[in-house]
Amino acid sequence: MKYFAIPTVAAAAGSLMLAFGASAGDDMMQAMDTNKDGTTSATERAAGARLMFQRLDSDRDGSLSASELQAGHTGMKSDGEN
Repeated sequence: MKYFAIPTVAAAAGSLMLAFGASAGDDMMQAMDTNKDGTTSATERAAGARLMFQRLDSDRDGSLSASELQAGHTGMKSDGEN
């Protein structure tokens, strides 16, 4: 049986998390960059936040409950988002 040193395993796991996180961040950046200039403005980020809020507000009451936040988080995980 082969054993790995804890720092080696931790470094490998950290590299994988960074790789997946970067990919999710790139996807989010592309989705919010509506004018496709490679950056997101405050206006684009605010529009993205409004859209995310609307997606999470399943009962459309204008506020988010803990259950709506949890359901949204679970849904994003199952869709492959981080």
